[in-house]
Amino acid sequence: MVALDLSTMDEVLIRYSFWFGSAVGAEKIYFIYCARELRALKENSQEEEDELPRDESIRQHLSREIEKYNPDSALDCEFIVDQTKPLEGLLYWREVKKAGLLIVGKKKFSSGSGVVSRQFVRQSDCPVLSVPETAKKEMGNILIPVDFSENSRFAVQMGTELQPCFNYPSIICLNVYFAAPEFYGGHETNAYSLLRKKATAEKYAQFIAPYKKNKKIRPLLIADNDFKTTKIINDTAKEKSSGLIIIGAIGHSKLKLLTVGSTAEKMMLSDLSVPLMIVR
Repeated sequence: MVALDLSTMDEVLIRYSFWFGSAVGAEKIYFIYCARELRALKENSQEEEDELPRDESIRQHLSREIEKYNPDSALDCEFIVDQTKPLEGLLYWREVKKAGLLIVGKKKFSSGSGVVSRQFVRQSDCPVLSVPETAKKEMGNILIPVDFSENSRFAVQMGTELQPCFNYPSIICLNVYFAAPEFYGGHETNAYSLLRKKATAEKYAQFIAPYKKNKKIRPLLIADNDFKTTKIINDTAKEKSSGLIIIGAIGHSKLKLLTVGSTAEKMMLSDLSVPLMIVR
């Protein structure tokens, strides 16, 4: 299911969703537009369309846009136009259509971009893929921030399931661990930092043991003394030419929501340059 908003972001999402959907073997793509009050098309709409009900004219507009990138109808598509709040519409239609993934746009420097997807993740167990305006139709490698929890294991599992769809890209398991500054309270802390690094490496070895046969998974352990985990993740994704970031989020029901201030939430609200998938 692909959430559109009739902005220039739609073109990015339509192109990306056809590429991603074809790679993973999607059975169908639902393009959905939700608004409390349906808006008319822009002034350059054709005259005969202006006489149509707004939902029908919007559906025709979306149909024309989508035909540009799916000319041979390689993927089965359906359009949903619903007069409701975006979050309510996405939750409702996800259940009705049994969608296995929600794809949303992540606009650059937009204060509200990421809010609906964050709320959606809180209330649904459906994975969410946030696609920035700069997204490229190439996978590179897959970056998976891990904290050695069960949630991180879900993210690694998703990554391994996507590998054959994209010609087996490498998976980089990134752990950002705290190591004290070189001097703290007047005392040298190198010994402590070395112990932290060793302990982190041992935890990673235990965590990744079930996937030891997968030779395209490798660790990346980075010390962070400034609590800038989100920045490190985004910077690493750029440096390693990652095509996708996958993060496991806390909770599997409305009773176990994403914790406020969690890395997953911060990533959804950050200025992304690489597509971000949140799995629960």
